[in-house]
Amino acid sequence: MSSTKVTKSELNDLKTKFSIRHFVADLPRLLNEAFGKIVNCITYFYDPDEEVIKANKAEITYIDATTIVAQNLKFKSENGQIYTLDQLADSVIALQGHTIEVLDIPRKWPLYSDYYMNRPQNPSDGCKVLISTGVETYSSSNHTWTSHTVDDGVIYLVASNMHIYQFDQGQGWMDLGTYPNND
Repeated sequence: MSSTKVTKSELNDLKTKFSIRHFVADLPRLLNEAFGKIVNCITYFYDPDEEVIKANKAEITYIDATTIVAQNLKFKSENGQIYTLDQLADSVIALQGHTIEVLDIPRKWPLYSDYYMNRPQNPSDGCKVLISTGVETYSSSNHTWTSHTVDDGVIYLVASNMHIYQFDQGQGWMDLGTYPNND
């Protein structure tokens, strides 16, 4: 990749050379010089042979990618504060089963339930039990269980037996086996 950096003063100088006074007599030389500067400017940050863009800083508002490989990532918050990946990792609160369900994102991992088919004797608030038609949730404020239907294909990890279950409207809950980390 070319290492010739084009400065603002060089571009302004080029603009001045394109005056009417110089235009006719120096046109071939000016065009060659201008195209050379344009090529140097583009190849300074983009290598067409390698299809690589190089930049020391970039401000990007949205990236749609399947894979990104990066080193030394830093993140800028809305208030302008810069964070490293290590700083963010230290501040992440470990997700527990019941917090996964409140995330407003597509679920590609199992949801969380405390029990399968049997209610506990002393349930805690928010306790979930898989039942034949879906899920029951316990409310300690009024000591009641509320039933909820679930979508066909939904998957739950059950804490009491560390099994993964998938709901099938025709068959009910299908046991997909023990969670791998519990073997």
